Amino acid sequence: MVNTYKDEPGILLWILGNENNYSCLGHVNPWSTDEIDKEPDPQKQRLEKARIYYSFVNEIAKEIHAADPNHPVALGNGELILLETAKQYAPDVDLIACIIYRGKTFGNLFRSLRATFDKPLLISEFGADCYDAKLQKEDQNWQAFFLESQWRLIYENLANNKEGEGNCIGATMFEWTDEWWKHNQVDADSWKVHDTESNWSNGSYYFDIEAPKNMNMNEEWFGIVALSGDEKEFGLDKRIPRKSYYVIRDFWKDPKAADKNKKTGKSR
Repeated sequence: MVNTYKDEPGILLWILGNENNYSCLGHVNPWSTDEIDKEPDPQKQRLEKARIYYSFVNEIAKEIHAADPNHPVALGNGELILLETAKQYAPDVDLIACIIYRGKTFGNLFRSLRATFDKPLLISEFGADCYDAKLQKEDQNWQAFFLESQWRLIYENLANNKEGEGNCIGATMFEWTDEWWKHNQVDADSWKVHDTESNWSNGSYYFDIEAPKNMNMNEEWFGIVALSGDEKEFGLDKRIPRKSYYVIRDFWKDPKAADKNKKTGKSR
């Protein structure tokens, strides 16, 4: 893949992994070895899995550097989990690409990364859905509020900004358009329906955490652009920008002006 695409002008960097570290904890795609299974201590089992995984990532990173010296290699990681082990066994990655869902702020993310694995940070996935699972209706205001708050903290911690830790190089928002296929990926007929059933729970998104069984995260409602199931445009479902689209657009144009408007109570 690297040899095929390394000269494409759209390539920014290579990211290895997508929350693969969770498999070391047994949360997603659990795996093991005979040797690990003989270890009675669960914590030692997790650390040995992490050693194997991050050592493998490091081998790949070195191979990519040899094939393509012009693009950095990132370690894709769910949160900061197990990065203490990654620091020891994956020193050849150039930066950390973290998937973070902490609500309207990132907490101590930027400072903690400095203490854990002091590499530049790309927040490779973050966001907020716009469906209120408690009230069972769309709420664009909450999404816009959360996303602007998140972008503000990203901006404050950028490498050229002295207000924060200065170790963030940017972020990728989840997501551009709603994914109507997400709730039931194996049932193609369901992809035509904008499903409102929640997929998981996260108390950091407090506005609807009191939904039944605290299931408040709606994977099909994360887009800053909605899809119309009735209208077509250019042969595709028509894209309909949500409030968050305009709020973020204005923030990107002039973050300082957006901050001033926030302090004076002005809004679009």
